[in-house]
Amino acid sequence: MIDLEFKNTPREKAYREFKAHSKPLWHAEQAEIAEQNENWFAATFHRAWVLKAEPETKDGPQLLQTAYEKLKAEYAEQDKELTPYLNPVVREMLALVESYMIRDFERLIDKSKGDLKIINQIAWGVVKNPISNEDFPIRLKKCNTWFEQAVKNNQTMV
Repeated sequence: MIDLEFKNTPREKAYREFKAHSKPLWHAEQAEIAEQNENWFAATFHRAWVLKAEPETKDGPQLLQTAYEKLKAEYAEQDKELTPYLNPVVREMLALVESYMIRDFERLIDKSKGDLKIINQIAWGVVKNPISNEDFPIRLKKCNTWFEQAVKNNQTMV
């Protein structure tokens, strides 16, 4: 039985609304604990929720990506499929991180002004990410497009 009169009181509504909101600090603490225990599934889950609550954090995307890469490696060792087990929020935030990486990659390429030496450094992860100042975790196939364009223009790799 549900007491509809109690359920609709301002105090109960406020309580339920408070409980329904994301708790980024709690998720950050849980992510740190999970990382210390090398529980990469939990770390990825909690890092995704932190990023969803605070998408503008400077290191949030990198922390999520790092936890996810370790989780992927763990599943690859066990020869297990990971994707079906990922929470929808985790998948959503990983897609967001991917879009951030592509955006940052395109900014680096634009700054290179077609300099093949710089593009080559980007492809090998030598260039630092301008946001996090860490090695830039790019997708090489994105770079291959630039390599193909350079070859068509009869430029040589440095």
